Amino acid sequence: PEDILITVDDDLVYPPDMIECLYDSYQKHPKAVSAMRCHVMVPGEDGFYPYSLWLKECSYLIDQESLHLFATNGAGTLFPPHIIDPKYLDEDLVKELCLNADDLWLKCAEILEDVPTVLVREVEPLIYLEGSQEQSLKSVNMTDGNDAVLRKIEDWVIEENGSDVLLEKMKKASIGADLNTAEHLIAMGVFERNRWRRKAEAVQRENIKLKNEKQKLEEELKDIRDSKAYQTALKMRKLLGK
Repeated sequence: PEDILITVDDDLVYPPDMIECLYDSYQKHPKAVSAMRCHVMVPGEDGFYPYSLWLKECSYLIDQESLHLFATNGAGTLFPPHIIDPKYLDEDLVKELCLNADDLWLKCAEILEDVPTVLVREVEPLIYLEGSQEQSLKSVNMTDGNDAVLRKIEDWVIEENGSDVLLEKMKKASIGADLNTAEHLIAMGVFERNRWRRKAEAVQRENIKLKNEKQKLEEELKDIRDSKAYQTALKMRKLLGK
């Protein structure tokens, strides 16, 4: 594209400063993809580790350019002009290889073109619109869908280039922040999942607390309305015409 492109989904609620954050990052990193939410892809010796072992929603590489960062485009991602070669925008090819996983296709195109990704700030939990997740691509791709698509893309890359250029580039690139081995990345992934679980549990506890406080206030309000003083006040207002 000739212009900056920002991708979003139609089922999420976004931070009010998202576009500002993405644009500020673009000004600092004009040759990189800027994203609000990223995972870290984990390359092994003979191929990529399964998607389930990637370092999810990583907040350890903020404001650092890295080929290993995988932007989840629907969470808010900025693409600078001219960074994707038009040959990777072939509609028939995309449909053949990864119709339901455009994030993976664009990421692989970026790796092949040596375009890094930047995480603009600490990752925040996704907020979905109510009722929007009854049918979603996420439910398909979170099982083994992403792994199957990535294998298809790798096979296409090998056919086109004679070798797995994707894996070769990733293994040569610096990950950053001392995340130097697949084993370390996988261990960090376990830690991150536990961290987000604890955050979710804290949010759930806070919601229960707020619900209980609301119920208590409603009960107090009912007691006030049922009181003789309140009923007398209502009668006085009617008598005074107020």
